[in-house]
Amino acid sequence: MKIINATSPEAVAFLEGKLQLMDDVDPDLEMQHLSSILEKNREGVAAGEESKILLLMIFDGNDLQAFCLATMPDGRDHSFLQQAWSEPGLDPTIGSRIFRRLIAWTHDAGRVYIRAETQRGSAIMRKWKFEEHSVIVRFTIPDDYEDRLVEWLDQPLMEPNNEQRRKPEQRHTTERTADPDRPGDQELPAGAGPLGRD
Repeated sequence: MKIINATSPEAVAFLEGKLQLMDDVDPDLEMQHLSSILEKNREGVAAGEESKILLLMIFDGNDLQAFCLATMPDGRDHSFLQQAWSEPGLDPTIGSRIFRRLIAWTHDAGRVYIRAETQRGSAIMRKWKFEEHSVIVRFTIPDDYEDRLVEWLDQPLMEPNNEQRRKPEQRHTTERTADPDRPGDQELPAGAGPLGRD
């Protein structure tokens, strides 16, 4: 088996059917986009710029066995692991070799950590010692959005919680009277709250 640092846009053809795409992503457009990124990166590296994309591919003869795709966002202190894939049953040491190359690429660029997003379970990320850093959420715009736009403009998108809906006089407060035997307690002047005058 050989590991190749693929820099040619033509290498994308080997990824067909292997990229994990969101439901709304057209596979052909994604392949074209990835090819153009590789071409732009190749031109930038030839001009002396830092490489912004890493595509490691593992072949057994002419058969792709695994790949790792990572990018280097501008002005950030991390690389971003976009995707990694391997044939089921592939020797686990191959994955370790790929990951070590990703670490070296990230470190050589002066970055201090690797970020990743996954739609799969987090167990695989824990295996590689990733820690949860943030949570990505999604809001789906309803199909009838345009029909209901005027109605939506007059209503809050977010329901206030019960505490916020209550009138100030209905909110639960706990008041404690001063205990002269307790250190630090003292009577407040009439009309004064804990931070001074009400």
